Amino acid sequence: MPIYVRYDDAPVQDQSRLKKLKKYQILHTPPENEFDIIVNIASSIFDGAFAYINFIEEDSVFSKAKTGTFLYNGIKRKDSLCALTIQNKEVFILNDTHLTAKKYFIEAQEIQFYAACPILTFEGFPIGTVAVLDFKPHQVTDSQIAQLKMLTSLVMDKLESRIAIRNILSANDDRMQMLIHDLKNPMTAISLQAELLSKILNGDELKLKMADKISQQSKNMVNSLNTILSLARNENGLVKLQKSKVDLLFVLQELKQNFELILKDKKQALILNINQPIEVYADFERIQQVFENLISNAIKFSPAGQEIHINFQLEPDKVILSITDFGEGILPEDLDKIFIKLAKLKAVSPVVKKSNGLGLALSKALIDLHKGKIWAKSSGINKGSTFFVELPFK
Repeated sequence: MPIYVRYDDAPVQDQSRLKKLKKYQILHTPPENEFDIIVNIASSIFDGAFAYINFIEEDSVFSKAKTGTFLYNGIKRKDSLCALTIQNKEVFILNDTHLTAKKYFIEAQEIQFYAACPILTFEGFPIGTVAVLDFKPHQVTDSQIAQLKMLTSLVMDKLESRIAIRNILSANDDRMQMLIHDLKNPMTAISLQAELLSKILNGDELKLKMADKISQQSKNMVNSLNTILSLARNENGLVKLQKSKVDLLFVLQELKQNFELILKDKKQALILNINQPIEVYADFERIQQVFENLISNAIKFSPAGQEIHINFQLEPDKVILSITDFGEGILPEDLDKIFIKLAKLKAVSPVVKKSNGLGLALSKALIDLHKGKIWAKSSGINKGSTFFVELPFK
C-alpha cells in the first residue's frame, strides 16, 4: 500500500548513498531512448500525467528523462517531492496539496497529484525516483502502483547492466594490454638477436637474408602491438592497476557496513571469521569490486534468516578467502561455466534469472589481472555454495 506522509525537510543524504549513485555515472548525462520509453509508459499508466526519472544528488535533482515540456532539472533537493519519496521504501502518493504544509508548483502551476516510487540499489540506498505528477487529482489503483514499482526495477536493472558492461570491458582491455606487453618483450629480443646474427654472418648472403627477414618481421610485429596499445590509449585511456598495500580485512569490513540495510531487511548475518589484517599488493577499488560482487550474490541468492561466512587461509606466498552461503547452490556441471560471460547453465533458479550474468565474469577478469585465482564449489541446487579467491602477497 502507498505511504502518506507530511512534508518534512529530508535529512542530508549519507555518503554511502551518494558514493553508490556516482558509481553509476548517470548524473548529467544526455537523454537515452530506454529511459525515455520508461517515462512514457509511466505517463500512460496514469492516463497522461507527466512522468520523470529523477536522481537525487546532495543538494539538487537531476532529471534523466521526462515527458512533456515541464522542466524539473536544477530544482533544489530540499524543495523537491523527490526528497520526500526517498524517505520511504514504498510508493509515495500525494493526491491533494492540503496533505502537506507546503504547496508545490511547476512553472507556476500547482501540483494536485504526485505518485513516485524510490529507485533502490540492491544495498537499499535510495538514489532516485520514477515519478508521475499532474495538475488534477487522480484515483490510484493497486495495479498502477504495482506497475510503477516494476518500472523502477527496470531503471535499476538498466543501471546495473551499464556498470557491469563498462567494468568488464575495462577489465578485458587491461588484460589485453598486459598480454601485448608480455608479447612485446620477446619480439624485441628476437629482433635484436637477428641484427646481431647479421653482423656475425658476414659473407653468407643466404643466412644474412634470413636474419634480416627475422629482424624486419619482429619489428613489424612490435610496431603492430604498439599501434594496438596507442589505439587503446586514445579510445579509453591506458588503464593500469593502481597497486598499493591493501588490507583485505578493511575491505570486507567496509563492504559489510555497506550491506547493512539489505542484511537487516532479509534478517541475514554476514560473519567475518578473520581476526587479523591481511595485506596484499593490489588495486583497492578493483579488489573491492570483486568482493562486492561475491557478497552481493551470496545475499541475493540466500533465503531470509541465513548466515554468510567469510573465512581465510594463509599460505607462505598467498591468501585464500572463501565466501560460503546456504542458498540456491550450483550444479557441479555448471561450476566451470559461471565465470563465462552469458554462459548457458544447465540449471538456473528463478532468483538467478534476475542477474545480468556479468558479475562473476568481471570478478574473474579482475582476479586474473592480479595474477590470482577464483573458483567455486557447491553440492548442488539448494545446497549452498562457496566461492574462493586466491591472491598472491606480492
